[in-house]
Amino acid sequence: LTSINPAGGAQGTSVNVALNGTNLTGASGISAGAGITVSNLIVVSATQITATFAIAAGATIGSQNVTVTTPGGNGGTVTFTVSAAALPALTAISPSLGAQGASVNVNLTGTNLTGATAVSAGAGITVTNLIVVSATQATATFGIGSSAAQGSQFVTITTPAGTSLTSGTLVFTITSPPPPTLTAVNPNQGAQGSSVNVSLTGTNLTAASAINAGPNITVTNLIVVSPTQVTATFAIAATTPVERRT
Repeated sequence: LTSINPAGGAQGTSVNVALNGTNLTGASGISAGAGITVSNLIVVSATQITATFAIAAGATIGSQNVTVTTPGGNGGTVTFTVSAAALPALTAISPSLGAQGASVNVNLTGTNLTGATAVSAGAGITVTNLIVVSATQATATFGIGSSAAQGSQFVTITTPAGTSLTSGTLVFTITSPPPPTLTAVNPNQGAQGSSVNVSLTGTNLTAASAINAGPNITVTNLIVVSPTQVTATFAIAATTPVERRT
């Protein structure tokens, strides 16, 4: 062997290399030292072979000898250098805000995200469903506590190389939840002295805790079905005036 290109790679990465030399026909193996697994060996010609070097995350940093095995024996030493894995960095998060009590699916963009094992978004936010899409993209779900403090919080990501640095521009902002709205009630009427099971439709109904239907109507059995629907029972007193209510 006379040369290798590239002549180095970072911990935790896979590097496609080309090795040049002489008498490489029939090459059957390559040794690149501890912590490097060699695969995809291809003999291109008598003077060149290619292969993939998978460098373990814990591989020792520094130079290692590379040798090739042919029917003629082992020979030709060149040097391949293992470098420290680069820290991950985040450059963008989308969306960058969410309301108290909500779960938000976010997309994280950056560099060196391969092998990410955790994301931190600050107090009151539980991060789940972390998926590394590529070295530059990861996705996750931010579960925002209903009592999480409003305001901006730093977001960081951790890989085997370490944790990304905090940045004043890369924050996730917690906002107050939007007020609930009601658009329909079904059925929309009931007789004096009766109990009526109703379904209410609207928006932002998650965590609804009470319904007010006016004097002489007692509301029980409130159930939040979804962010757009709740059900309840309206007990209408026998003395309730006959009227339309909102």
